[in-house]
Order: sequence, then structure tokens, then C-alpha cells
Amino acid sequence: MNVGLEVSAKELVVAREGKKGVRSFANTPAGHGELIQTLTRGGQRVRVVMEATGLYGLDVAIALSDAEGIEVMVANPRAVRNFAKAMMQRSKSDRLDAVVLREFGAGMRFKRWTRPTANALNLWALARRLEALTHLNVAEKNRRHGAGVSAAIPASVRRSIARSLRFQEKEIAELRREAMKCIQADGELHRQQQLLRSMPGIGEVSAIQLLAELLLLPPRP
Repeated sequence: MNVGLEVSAKELVVAREGKKGVRSFANTPAGHGELIQTLTRGGQRVRVVMEATGLYGLDVAIALSDAEGIEVMVANPRAVRNFAKAMMQRSKSDRLDAVVLREFGAGMRFKRWTRPTANALNLWALARRLEALTHLNVAEKNRRHGAGVSAAIPASVRRSIARSLRFQEKEIAELRREAMKCIQADGELHRQQQLLRSMPGIGEVSAIQLLAELLLLPPRP
């Protein structure tokens, strides 16, 4: 049975082969369990196609891939968009997207998703947090600059910004150390990281973020 799964932050919309309409499940551990029970009822082999959606889709992809009788394909979004255009499907909604994913699974070569290792998942989570804190740090540095040139900003605000920056920079350094531990624990990751660092303009943080995203990137169409 081919199944299309459209993922959002709170909801999973499912289109099943041979079933009219779609069903919705909560994007929570309990919702994942209910989805698995629904899909495996009857004992037939199930192939689920979903798009790469980062954090919102990772947990459900792992849960489905661990379930007996279910195979998961994490499709490249560009390939799915091109397929939808070929179907003359220009409208867009979660329900329609789930149907397109179901038909994509039926009409295209199925490429089974392999669950990343625990080390790879740790690196991905660390890199995402590092990216978020780095953006915050840049914004806070901009505030520090603005506060430094404005006589209207009291010293208490400048001190607050300075404390915030010290905390953020301490957290960023810790995240970098933990991410490098993940990379150094895997010989292939370490080799790739060194290759990335050899390229002009790619520093340690950029290499960490690139490696982490590549680990979860679906195969090219």
C-alpha cells in the first residue's frame, strides 16, 4: 500500500492507496503510534512517502522506519514539486500534498530511507542549536553597537547586552566542542570536515552545519 504523508508542526495528513479522502493524526508520539496502528492494520506491506521537512518530520520518520512492515521514503522536495507540475497539480494544501506524495510513491522509484546513526542525529541537533544561537549572537552584537552610539541608551541596558553576549558566546563554544566530538568519533565525518575546512571561506561552524544537514539530506532525484 502506497501512502502519502504531509507533515506540519502539529499535524500529519495521510493519503492511503485505495482509500477516499485523507486522515489526520497529531504530530506527537501518541499520534505517531496511532498512525502506525492504522497503517499496519491488515498486515500488508506499507510504503510511506514524505518530504524532507527537518525537525517536524524527523521523529515521525524514525518512528515509521522502526515499525514492522513499514518502509519510509524521505523524498527530495524539488522532485516532488516537479512531479506535481507533471500531474498538472497547481493548487496547494496539506490534503492535496498528501495525495501528490502518495502518487509520487506509486509512480517513481522507491528509495528507502535509512535512519541516521545516533551520532549523526546528535550532530544534527547540535548544529541546529548552534545555528540558532549564532543568529541570536549576531543580533545582540548589532544591539550592542546601536547602544554604544546612542546617548539615549542607559548604562544598565548596555550591561545587560554585555551579559547576554557573554552567555551566548559561552554556549556557542560548548556546542562547538560537543559537535566536534561527534565529528571526531566518526572517521568519515572527520575526513569530510577536513575537506570542507580546506575550502576558502568555510570555518569550523560552517563546516559543522554543512555536515549535519548533508547527513539528513534525501537522495537527489
